[in-house]
Formats: sequence, C-alpha cells, structure tokens
Amino acid sequence: MVKHLQQNLLKMIKKTLFSIVFLSCYAYGQETYFEVGVNNTSYDYTYQSTNNDFELDPSPGIFLRVGIGELLPNLNYGLSYHQFNSIGRLYEDTFEWNTNYVGGFLQFDYPLMSNKLILTPATEILTLFSGKQFSFGEIYTLGEEPEFTGLWVSPRLGILYKVDFSNYISLGVGYNFSISLNATNSTDESLIFNSHQLSIKFDL
Repeated sequence: MVKHLQQNLLKMIKKTLFSIVFLSCYAYGQETYFEVGVNNTSYDYTYQSTNNDFELDPSPGIFLRVGIGELLPNLNYGLSYHQFNSIGRLYEDTFEWNTNYVGGFLQFDYPLMSNKLILTPATEILTLFSGKQFSFGEIYTLGEEPEFTGLWVSPRLGILYKVDFSNYISLGVGYNFSISLNATNSTDESLIFNSHQLSIKFDL
C-alpha cells in the first residue's frame, strides 16, 4: 500500500514538473524563472490535550516555483508547489505526515550587490492538494482535517546569489525561511509550518 502511494506521488511530481516547464515555455520573455529546492519543515502543533511526550521532528520535502511575470519592476508573481512533511514520535510509535500544497506567490527582488546578491521577501497563498498521515499501521487522508486544509498564508524571507551567463539566462543559489499559517482554521488545533529552504534558480 505504501509503495503504491509512493508511485502515485512520483507520478504527481512528474506531472507538476511537466506543467511548470510548460508554463515556463509559455511565459518565456516575460521575466520567467524556474526555482527548485528542498524544504526542511518542522511542525509547530498546539492542542490542549497534547501529550508532553509527543515529539515532532523536521522532515525534508521538495518545492517548486515558477515566476511567470512582473506586476511592477522587481515585483514578480508565479505558481508554487510545496511538500511540508514531518515525523512524530510518541513512546514506541512513529507518525509520519506527507503533504502537497499548491498556490501562488508575490515576490519582491531587492538587489544588494550589483544585482549579484538579492534579498527576496515574498508571500505565498497555498492550499492542500493532497496529504497522508501514516500511524499505527494505518493510512489517513488529511483532506478532511481542518488544521491542514483551508487557506494558508506563507510569508518568507530569502537571499539569492546569482551569476549571469548572458543577457537572458542566469543561475542562482538561495536560502529562504518561511512560516506558513492557516488563515481559515477556527478549531482548537493549531498548526504552523516552519521551513528552511535551499534552492537553485534558473532565470530565462
């Protein structure tokens, strides 16, 4: 069963990659860029009856962003995909959460050093596309859990170093820190995603 889920997730990632490449080609010449990297996410979970012995550990996932245009000079927008994953432990039992979020972003690029070093504050709006919880030998769908679903607001701050290969193509490496908050959850369960991101960015 787990293997089948992994295969489905791989297929979904491939479809997402294809969609982003397609959008990149469609938007070529309109300040297009493609950014891919790793999310190392920790969950900040709050609930009145939470056991103090319950431990939550960070877990890696991937993220993809494609910039598809500019609203104003240095203010760009695009589409994004994130995996916010985590592992939990309670005594001898292990819990695992694998999630897939999709949405869009608005980002401002502030040059610091001759357009080589760039500060990249941004905000993303995300929603759960799919998610699974693995615990006690069972698999649970997160699509009906209000602490995971709804509308998420994800402010982030990053820094990017890029090298220009021509007037049209550049390559950059970056680091971001983001905090994702559920803006529509009104239950007693509170969940926040804290993510450290390492990325590679291709400007077209």
